[in-house]
Amino acid sequence: MAIIRDLDNVPAGWRSAATLGAYDGVHRGHQALVTRTVEAARERDLLAVVLTFTPHPDRVVRRDEGGPLLTTTEEKVELLAALGADQIVVARFDAKLAATEAQTFVRDVLVKVLGARHLVVGPTFTFGRRGAGNPQRLRQWAPILGIEVEVMPAVMVGGRAVTSSLIRKALRAGDVDTAHQMLGRPYSLTGVVERGLGRGRDLGYPTANVIADRDRLIPADGVYAVEAEVEHTRFQGVASIGSRPTFADAGWALEAHLPGLEANLHGRPLTLHFWAWLRGQMAFGSGDALAAQIGSDIRQAQHLMATLQGSPHVVK
Repeated sequence: MAIIRDLDNVPAGWRSAATLGAYDGVHRGHQALVTRTVEAARERDLLAVVLTFTPHPDRVVRRDEGGPLLTTTEEKVELLAALGADQIVVARFDAKLAATEAQTFVRDVLVKVLGARHLVVGPTFTFGRRGAGNPQRLRQWAPILGIEVEVMPAVMVGGRAVTSSLIRKALRAGDVDTAHQMLGRPYSLTGVVERGLGRGRDLGYPTANVIADRDRLIPADGVYAVEAEVEHTRFQGVASIGSRPTFADAGWALEAHLPGLEANLHGRPLTLHFWAWLRGQMAFGSGDALAAQIGSDIRQAQHLMATLQGSPHVVK
């Protein structure tokens, strides 16, 4: 598997089965598209190619920040690479590409550059200037351009089609269970650990203060059961997101307590996998009361995660 940065670096002569999209989060719908693309490529003796974009197209088309994302570009590429494609092309999405007419994009990019002979897309896929391209138009153009078009059905969870927008909405509400089901894995967030005020240590529960990428979506304020990953080793614990109302001067933070982890994490990357919502933020009358609640949170988290990780529907 190879990763190619930008369309200008794609070598000539490809013959491919291809799929394309922003793929924020690489959720179960995206996974189905890529898996089918790999299958179609093997059936036709073609390269399996995934085309994705950076920055997210919404940030160019909507001319604003576009909101926080489920994955960084590098995280997205890592997740796509695990699905078995031969080539992943990360194209720069800019105003010029956004203004390209849909049929021109198919002819000049998908067919001429990627050598597409077979395209796999979802039922609501749009592309090209003002989103004028769609599966129906692709099928109309297919005979002219010499390609096959395969439209995959939506992946459904709880009676709803899986989309990145729905996952973002769930996370903003603290609903990490719905996000988990739609992603096919717990939602995860990676950041660098910075030194905090030390209050957790004073309470007997030292915490890691995590500074996440500013482009990443952080779940709603609250306390969560998490699994933390440090250099390929995992630890169960709890994460608190919010203003820490017990202490008036504490301010907002994302912090995790991970029983059994004794290493100094300052300056090191840490990934949090969100398994379950435990409770909202609460103000306590004393440090002792807060410490007692943290102990209760940890026991509840360990019980929940033992149940969830043993469930047959969980995709790890």
